[in-house]
Amino acid sequence: TFSALAQTPLVAPLKQQPHTMPSAECDALRALYQRAGGEKWRRSTNWMTHEPCCSWFGVECLAADCIPGFCAGHVREVRLAGNSLVGTLPMELTQLSMIEELDLGNSDGLSGTLPLHLVHLTRLRVLSLGHSALSGTVPPAMSGLEVLNELRLEEASISGTIPPEICADRRDAMHVLGLDRLPISGTMPTNCYFSTLHELGISHTDISGSLPPQIGELVTLEQFRAEGTHFSGTLPDQIGKLTRLDLLQVDGNRFTGSIPAAIENLNSLTRCVLTSTLGENQFSCPITARLPPACSRTADCAGFPPPSPPLPL
Repeated sequence: TFSALAQTPLVAPLKQQPHTMPSAECDALRALYQRAGGEKWRRSTNWMTHEPCCSWFGVECLAADCIPGFCAGHVREVRLAGNSLVGTLPMELTQLSMIEELDLGNSDGLSGTLPLHLVHLTRLRVLSLGHSALSGTVPPAMSGLEVLNELRLEEASISGTIPPEICADRRDAMHVLGLDRLPISGTMPTNCYFSTLHELGISHTDISGSLPPQIGELVTLEQFRAEGTHFSGTLPDQIGKLTRLDLLQVDGNRFTGSIPAAIENLNSLTRCVLTSTLGENQFSCPITARLPPACSRTADCAGFPPPSPPLPL
């Protein structure tokens, strides 16, 4: 992930010195344990014991207010991805007022609706709840998470559309937007094409419309996953500005017209899929663009199917 790249800790990590923790924050962690099946987690070292909350597995704290020899600690990170969480997310999580990263993904048993109360965690930089059974919609109020730079909701059951509000005023913040394999529809808001994005994943969704010229503003983009969606129209020439792209997947859409000549600028590609067995794309023949080597084996055009394999001798 780009968590390490994106985060700038507000204060130093909690040191091994006398410290105290607001009881409300420890209560929030206890509520998470109780509501999300903590007794069956893969790892729960020190949870629900008399050990300091900062020593509980997956919890990292920071020292926010220090005087010599004493610090008042706060929960900075809760990382329990893949820890077999089962249940729902408690309202008490709003008591983690200083939390910067909440990673509870890769837990198929985590259910309920995407909690609206998470919008009160205004210091969140990373929110990862993907690969879960969370449902509902993405609330427009999530725009209140002004420093959020990594949002991962892949392969959950979240539906509806992408509200443009969540992309407002984030052009210097968002680095990762992962919405792959969600039952979301509508068009991709143009203000969600952040110039600071490193990773954009919207594959296997019902997002439709055209791929706008704004795609060319993603000059730091390294991964663009958009296979199996419902984009139509032509690939814009501006895609040639994404010179840092390592991964480009746009197969299984409804693109037509010529593959733009500017695609030859994408020299950093190591994986590129323009057409595949997913079908759909109907690029014009002949393909005149000079394709990067990573794209040459996955670029077919209408009327010219890929050659048949040679007959066995």
